[in-house]
Amino acid sequence: MVWVFLAIGSHFFWAIENVMSKYMVEKRIKNPYVFIIILSLMEFLIVLLIPFVDFFVPAWSLLLLLVVTGFIYFFGGLPYIKALQAEEVSRINILWNLIPFLTLFLGYFIGDRLNWQEFGALIMLVAGAVLASIHAGAEKWRFSKAFWLMVLSCVCFSFYGIILRYLVQRMPFSVVFIWVLIFNSLAALLSLLRKGLRQEFKETVRVITSKLWVVLFGVALIALLGVFMNQWALSLKQASLVYSFEGVQTIFVFIIVILLTIFAPRFIKEEIDKKNIILKLLALVFIVFGIIVLNLKQ
Repeated sequence: MVWVFLAIGSHFFWAIENVMSKYMVEKRIKNPYVFIIILSLMEFLIVLLIPFVDFFVPAWSLLLLLVVTGFIYFFGGLPYIKALQAEEVSRINILWNLIPFLTLFLGYFIGDRLNWQEFGALIMLVAGAVLASIHAGAEKWRFSKAFWLMVLSCVCFSFYGIILRYLVQRMPFSVVFIWVLIFNSLAALLSLLRKGLRQEFKETVRVITSKLWVVLFGVALIALLGVFMNQWALSLKQASLVYSFEGVQTIFVFIIVILLTIFAPRFIKEEIDKKNIILKLLALVFIVFGIIVLNLKQ
């Protein structure tokens, strides 16, 4: 049962981070890649936790997987942040629901299996997420460039989830958490070897005000809380189930965006209407039932 609250909690923090990131890349930082590099470099502060955990250097095989996981985490975020700049945050979030299906498929190769109850709950959760993403009133379906960017990001994070699940079954998740973020920061640092990106990074950092640094630190901290709870959940349950709660994040983002659109449109403003609100509420019903089914035998 604990893993359910951890999974929901991680998506709650990520929903807040998604909305804050949308504001930053739309109104404050021109280059979205520079934004995510700044956040990733901030996350290196995680080394301050080393004295408080039983930290160690694992065997080379596991260390290599940690390197791969940290790099996937960073580079998987690049297409996402670009998509976030180009599209509404509430519409971007639905595409995260590709992850449960991908992790379900990939998890088969490391021995993860779902029983019928868990599989049924997964279907309900994902169905709820799909309903939450439908844009009522659109004349036809169409995919923007953001769709393909998110597909790429979801593929990366599916591999990330599967490898991480493997790692946390062999090491304390607190140790995995620190190592992955260290290598995530290293990947961000290496990305600055690209001259053009390094120049934009320097120019952006030069003009960031003290207030904006506080906001950036807040975004990084909230994202870290989400990662921490997500990795803890992955240490307790297979990735396909942990990521099935992507639909909950969709609902959280929708609620936050609605409130901001109504009360603070200068920060975030999206199109809202009665039909879409009804669809989101119906999606919430599916998600609640999915959570109930998941926990019938917990």
